[in-house]
Amino acid sequence: MRSEISLAQLGEELTQLAGLSDIAPLSEEEVQALEGIVGAPLPKEFRSFLLRFGRGVRPGPVLDLEWITDETLREQGSFAEEPEAAVSVSASFPISRAHVDRLPLLAAKGTKPILWIDKPMPGTMFLCYHGCTWISMLAMNGELAGTVWMTEMGWIMRGGLRAEVRQRGVEPLTSSLQRRTLLTPDMRLPRSGLLALPRELSVINAVLLCSTRWHAG
Repeated sequence: MRSEISLAQLGEELTQLAGLSDIAPLSEEEVQALEGIVGAPLPKEFRSFLLRFGRGVRPGPVLDLEWITDETLREQGSFAEEPEAAVSVSASFPISRAHVDRLPLLAAKGTKPILWIDKPMPGTMFLCYHGCTWISMLAMNGELAGTVWMTEMGWIMRGGLRAEVRQRGVEPLTSSLQRRTLLTPDMRLPRSGLLALPRELSVINAVLLCSTRWHAG
């Protein structure tokens, strides 16, 4: 479920860990610059977080805006080279609340809630990097705007996960969303599917809990 913690409550908790002087909010101009790089307005919750807390407060993970920028520009470059593989960050995020409601049923059946598609997921932006295979994406719009999803680097499918998918199959969130043909992974297209997290995370929780790439203080 989404966290119900408010920005005011979060601010009180953060100031118990660090002084107000350690909080460096982003300016409106900096947030607009990030939106210009990403190519779409940021979800309201994420935008509010940046304007109030910036990259976050140590101790704990800190948002790596440089990584977000670099990965976004790199992927935009790959889309320019292969326009047939391009997706838009401002396009509709295709997963709905009804799809999320099916996740417990899939888990009860022992089915991994993975949605395989033949290109990156539209309506998402890079959020953080978890190491050699997984990254988190932020849903940009729709009823799940501001929620965080895991996606895999394309080359992971060359390993054991491809064999597992072939052996067991993957049940789609809806039959219309699944693309049954798994294309050969391409290093220039780093994300090719979405994996629902065990619970749906708000972006605030993601900033506090997410990743090895966000640097612990």
